[in-house]
Amino acid sequence: MNLILERRGDVAVVTLENPPVNALGRAMRDALLAMVDRLDGDESVRAVVLTGAGKLFVGGADVSEFDHPPQAPHLPDVLARIEDARAPWIAAVHGMALGGGLELALACRYRIAAADATFGLPEVNLGIIPGAGGTQRLPRLVGVEVAVPVIAEKRMLDAAQALSSGLVDRIAAGDLVPEAVAFAHEVLSAPPALPAGDRAVADPGETFWHTAKARIAKASKGQSAPLLALEAVRLGVAEGQGPVWPLNARPFCACAKPRKQRRCAIFSLPNAPPCAPPICAVSRQDRLARSVSWVAARWVWASPQPCETPGSPLCCPSATKPDWSVAWPHCTRCSTARSNAAT
Repeated sequence: MNLILERRGDVAVVTLENPPVNALGRAMRDALLAMVDRLDGDESVRAVVLTGAGKLFVGGADVSEFDHPPQAPHLPDVLARIEDARAPWIAAVHGMALGGGLELALACRYRIAAADATFGLPEVNLGIIPGAGGTQRLPRLVGVEVAVPVIAEKRMLDAAQALSSGLVDRIAAGDLVPEAVAFAHEVLSAPPALPAGDRAVADPGETFWHTAKARIAKASKGQSAPLLALEAVRLGVAEGQGPVWPLNARPFCACAKPRKQRRCAIFSLPNAPPCAPPICAVSRQDRLARSVSWVAARWVWASPQPCETPGSPLCCPSATKPDWSVAWPHCTRCSTARSNAAT
């Protein structure tokens, strides 16, 4: 697996090559982070086109890593670095951009798609939610009404739908990469677009949230991930503009069944409120889905502890702890958590 770098004048073309689906495993994340630093240090590079080798852009995360402790660099950090790069990155998407692949495209400043491109965030199929900013960047690009079905209801968007919604800036009529390079020169001559994470997002109103929650609850048949994904979007909208990571989710209790024993861990983010909503009603289907849960803005790992009664109110510890990698390996009652936060 590697990254292929080409130069086409003042535009760098970076190709992800990690067969069969260009998964974003640790080696690829390392290479991407190093590539951003390398290209940002080269003043002759004015824009970067990012594309995938083979039949697709990126099919998502490396599922072989799901059953192991997460290793740096973490995908949210890589995507934040791409979003903040000196030279704008342009995602040239063909085939599928799924899960982390779509989140990678969302972190790029612009997106151009081939006619066969397909976009989706299918994480809820695994009992998890998009973990690298997808719940925040997508609504800021396409609006909440379009984003919620993609994030929480498994909807896929084709190239035409992506263009009409604002997810992509253009559909290539011919060869994708040459058109992406030409597009790069066009955008360089115009005022730069805001990164997706910095854009405002409109609140569609309580009627929308109520209707969406009822619809998703009925369709999810007891699975918790779709409703957690909706809650992550709602929290981001309520907070407005700002860093996408603290808004990607509040602490969630994610239960699994590793080695034939149910376990539970509390996952926390910086800037989370002292008390999380009572959203630990985790279904049997979700507990059996994965032995490691991938939630919030980063994978986090803890020594699991026995789960409290599903449905009980659960809270995070004090919001003053800023370490993203901290996982709190026990369940805490709301009253205790509020008391700890107050002190």
